[in-house]
Amino acid sequence: MANLNKTRTIFAFTSPRTIEKIIPEIQVLIDSFSGQDWNIDSQIGFYDKLCESDFFEGGIPSISGARKSFAARDRITRAPKALGFVDLKPKIALSIVGKQLLSGKRTSEVIARQLFKFQLPSPYHKIPRDRGFNVKPYLELLRLIKELGNISKMEVAIYFVQMTHNNKFDSIVAAIKEFRTDVSKFKGNRRTFIEGKFTNEILKVYAEEIKANDLKTRESDDVSLAKFVRLRKATILIMPMLLFVI
Repeated sequence: MANLNKTRTIFAFTSPRTIEKIIPEIQVLIDSFSGQDWNIDSQIGFYDKLCESDFFEGGIPSISGARKSFAARDRITRAPKALGFVDLKPKIALSIVGKQLLSGKRTSEVIARQLFKFQLPSPYHKIPRDRGFNVKPYLELLRLIKELGNISKMEVAIYFVQMTHNNKFDSIVAAIKEFRTDVSKFKGNRRTFIEGKFTNEILKVYAEEIKANDLKTRESDDVSLAKFVRLRKATILIMPMLLFVI
C-alpha cells in the first residue's frame, strides 16, 4: 500500500512511463513467481529476471538487494496492482482482467477500462481522510476536456491536479478559463508568466506544509522553499505526459 501522507494533488502512475510496458513485466512476474509470497526474496528475484529480459530498459543488476526490492515494488505495486491486473495476497496471481491484458486482445480497451475505474482514495493508496479525496482522475479528465474542448499539459499540471474531489469540477473549469484569459492579455514573456502562475498554485496547495516549515522531501534533505517548490513542480509535470497516453 502506498503511503501518501503528504500528497495534496491527484497523480498518475510513473513506473513505467509508458503504461503498455507493464504487460511484459507482468508476464515475467506470473511466469516465474505465480503462487509465491510477495516478499523481499521474490521481489529481488523478480528484479533480477527483469534485468535479464530483452525488453527491460535501465536495469542495474549490481545494485543492493534493498534497492532491488524497492525497484520491484515500484514496478508492480503501482500500475499493475493498483489497476487490478495482479493480486499479491495471499499469493502472487494474475487477476481476471490481468488474463485479458496478457491475452493480447483489445489491449488498449482493457487498459482504458481499468484506468477509468481508478479512484482516490483506493484500497492501495493510504491518504489521510482530512484531505477529502473522492475522485476518479481519468474520468474527470475526460469530463474536463468535454467541457473545455481541449486542455494543455500545463493546464493539467497547474490546475487539474488539484481536482481531488469531483465537487471541485466547476472551480477548476473557472480557474482554467481565467488562466487562459490572463495569458492572452499578458504582453510580456509568456513562459515566465505561466511559471509564476504555476509557482503561486504550488504555494497555495502546500500552504500548510510551508507554514509549518515541513519542506523536507524524500528526494532531498534540502529544506529550502525554492527547492521544495522546484521538486513539487517536477513531480507534477510528469503527470500530464502519463495522463495523455489514453
